[in-house]
Amino acid sequence: MAPFWSASVPFAIAGASTLTLSATDHLLHTLAHGARANKVSPIRWVADAIWLLRGEAPIAWDRFVAQAAALRLSLVAARTLAYLRDTHGAAVPPEALAALRGRSSMLETLEFAVRRGARPHWAPLIRTWGRYVRQHGERNLPALLGGFPFYLQEQWSARNLPETAWIGLKKLPFLPR
Repeated sequence: MAPFWSASVPFAIAGASTLTLSATDHLLHTLAHGARANKVSPIRWVADAIWLLRGEAPIAWDRFVAQAAALRLSLVAARTLAYLRDTHGAAVPPEALAALRGRSSMLETLEFAVRRGARPHWAPLIRTWGRYVRQHGERNLPALLGGFPFYLQEQWSARNLPETAWIGLKKLPFLPR
């Protein structure tokens, strides 16, 4: 979350001063949450995104592209921005879309396929790995792999790694629950 807050802006509400995300970071946050799969489509993200794109504060497209790449959200950002442009006439620079499309990782592509309906039995693992990598993206691959069991231990409230492994095995689709 630190990258989001590095460009925060002052904000006052009910007489209290605080900080909020920049319009650029709010837009990325809105698109990431709007693209999540839901039984009922959270269409309100469209209004929020259009409002941000038409707002007084300009979108810093270089920052947007860099943040999306750092958080492995380039594909989601490109697809949602293209939708806003094509369906709602949003002013999205073609250079930004091209840059986003050129930065999609294999993990993003897998996550996007899972979100869009390709539901292999290992889909929850892909989603969990994606969340983990976004939270710890500054680590190299060996450090990510080494830390993942501890992340699962925390997520599943397991007491230790053997219990984490047992919980993981029970989550596999071919084992009885």
